[in-house]
Amino acid sequence: MVKRLFIAIPLPDNIKIELAQYKKYFNFPNLRWVLEENWHITVLFLGDVEGSQIIDCRFKILELAKNISPFELKLQDIAVAPPGRNPRMVWAVFRYQDEFERLVKKVREALKDLLPIDYSHQEQIAHVTLARFPFWRGGRQQAPEVKPVSFEANEIWLMESELKPEGAKYKVVEIFNF
Repeated sequence: MVKRLFIAIPLPDNIKIELAQYKKYFNFPNLRWVLEENWHITVLFLGDVEGSQIIDCRFKILELAKNISPFELKLQDIAVAPPGRNPRMVWAVFRYQDEFERLVKKVREALKDLLPIDYSHQEQIAHVTLARFPFWRGGRQQAPEVKPVSFEANEIWLMESELKPEGAKYKVVEIFNF
């Protein structure tokens, strides 16, 4: 059985509550807010993974999580994104952290022989996709000033994404603490 998987840092409920406050600042045509229960920070999108490979992925992630230390993620900006390309999302961007970049690199390294993943299109920016819109009509929305909120990232989740007509449905496959 093939499953569409990704690795994510979950958001605590208090951070989701804070991020929800920014909805009032964006009024784009056809803007679709992601369900708050689906908000997360993607570490690595794995794509379609065969059932036999999922066990190996879980083992490799478990091993690497033993060598990761918790780190703080602090909200930096709420912005139209992605940077440098035609905007099509609203992101909550977290301040650059060496620890996040190291986590991404360690996950990529651990899985590179198991899954041939093309990383060229994957962002290494710690962010939450809050909303999506199908097209951009130009201009920039005034970005709201953000509150200085942060949380400790101390686990990663292996997640399954099932695509449905009403949007993606996410399911936790396994939790890995560090």
